[in-house]
Amino acid sequence: MDMEMEEEKPGMSVEQKADVKPEVKEEKTVAQVIDSFKWGTITGQLKYKQLCRALGQLKMWKEDMRVEFLHGFLDLASKFDASCLDMVRALCDVDWLYIPKSQLSPFLAMLTDACIFNPVFVDSVLKSCVRNLSPPIEFQANEKGEVTAICLLQDAELELLYLKAMDCIEMIVKRLPPAVFSLSSAILKHKPHRTAPLEKMIAHVRLIIVMADKYPQISEELFGALINGLLQMDGIVSQYSGVDIARNSASLFLTADVEDKYDEEGYKMKIKEKLDVCMTMLLCYVGLGSENPIVKPNDTPHTKFLESYEPPKGIFNRLLPILETHILYCHEMDNVPFLWFYMASYSRENLMKLMRVFWRVMTTPTQRPNEFKKAHNAAAFLSGILARANFVNYQVMCFWLKQMANWCLRYIDKAGQVKRPGGHQHGTFYAIVQAFLFVICFRYKEFVDNKQIDELRLWGLGRIVHCQLEPLNYIATPLAKCFASVSRYMQIVYCSHIINLSDNGPLECYFPFLKSGLFQMADLIQPLLRDFNPAEDDFDTSAAIAPQTQIETQDDDEFDFMPMEIGADSGLLTC
Repeated sequence: MDMEMEEEKPGMSVEQKADVKPEVKEEKTVAQVIDSFKWGTITGQLKYKQLCRALGQLKMWKEDMRVEFLHGFLDLASKFDASCLDMVRALCDVDWLYIPKSQLSPFLAMLTDACIFNPVFVDSVLKSCVRNLSPPIEFQANEKGEVTAICLLQDAELELLYLKAMDCIEMIVKRLPPAVFSLSSAILKHKPHRTAPLEKMIAHVRLIIVMADKYPQISEELFGALINGLLQMDGIVSQYSGVDIARNSASLFLTADVEDKYDEEGYKMKIKEKLDVCMTMLLCYVGLGSENPIVKPNDTPHTKFLESYEPPKGIFNRLLPILETHILYCHEMDNVPFLWFYMASYSRENLMKLMRVFWRVMTTPTQRPNEFKKAHNAAAFLSGILARANFVNYQVMCFWLKQMANWCLRYIDKAGQVKRPGGHQHGTFYAIVQAFLFVICFRYKEFVDNKQIDELRLWGLGRIVHCQLEPLNYIATPLAKCFASVSRYMQIVYCSHIINLSDNGPLECYFPFLKSGLFQMADLIQPLLRDFNPAEDDFDTSAAIAPQTQIETQDDDEFDFMPMEIGADSGLLTC
């Protein structure tokens, strides 16, 4: 029997039902726009992009409009996922000074919670925190055309933003410990250039001090980047010139002002001011807890934030690797190395640790050219501290001088009958001899006062200076002539006749810790420096402390060469 069949409508599979998009209402709120965007509707994507662009123009709106607009974002931390990265970045790009005060705390809480819900936002949020820790600066020109940097916020407002940013950072790192390395990256990426306003430099140094103290695991990286930037500034303002020292026997240490390539009232003067403030802040920080700090937190407005700080634990040990990786590779720096000079003055332990680092670098054999220069600089720094630091007593000086003398004698024994002396083959030997003789020349009066000249004769000075490697012809000529005069006065060894005034190269002349060219720092460091003091009965040296014209010729009369040489070369000992 034919049965009338009712036409059956095709059914829907379970998979098809799962793909059906729910009916989306018209997007009237930010939350609805995000939902629509996640579902991939065209309208949702368009409005999503419009919201991101609107966030970039927020600072041009009136405050009541900003309040109404931002209100829709404050409860969306749980809605943001990886697909909303552009919107979260747009929120992070908003400058906090344009966020209404009533919404600042919930706005930052929303960003912090977004990181907790989805760590993909950690980098963007931390970069926002670090960027807003730097004071907002606007450049304005007056009627004369002079451009000045103006901070857009008052000190109280800046401090409020600082506290808010620090709370966000602390909360994120506390809940997500690996985020501390993203924090380090964010800080380094927002490092201000040396031409940036002073306010930004101060904020950056403060941030590094605070973060390095709070998170020791990133302290070496942060301080290393900071020191590297300060060294670049130091290279611009330093007046040290090894070339002039090597050629002009009247000034082994350059004491006269050099002609600047830049206007002193312009570029270079501003760099000096910034470097001076930054170094003062660092000196204050590393000096916390010492018995007689050269600068206290309440001495300057830039260091007041350190008043509530406890003495940093192990700061000297944390900064020692930076000395080896950054400072010892640099040349002719007047100011930044004084940071370690100052820390060495705290205690005998710090001083000996520093000396051992220099000694290890000096005496470790190496075949790489850069490592040779590092060893030469280490010898220069060791001699600079032994000679110029007034906290290095006679016993410590003698200990390290004996170490250098014994090393030189062992090197001479191993060299055998070498017929080809030269800086390329024996550069480290010449650098250590130069360091050794410089300390003796600078502090020879103490050997006289302590009646230890006979002890000095036992160190093998005659064998060192008369050896087949001809060290007096490869160290700084002014120093060689000065040592000839001093040794003649103490009747240790006669060596004036073997000094060749020609430039045999390639040993670079570097005698650090001469002085600081920064106004404030120079006053702080000066009490730690030792002045050259000749023997009381050495009238020729006493009368010739002021540098005189270089003497190009030398008299062979052993009784005539001393006044001429010391008169010409006394500049190597005075500053």
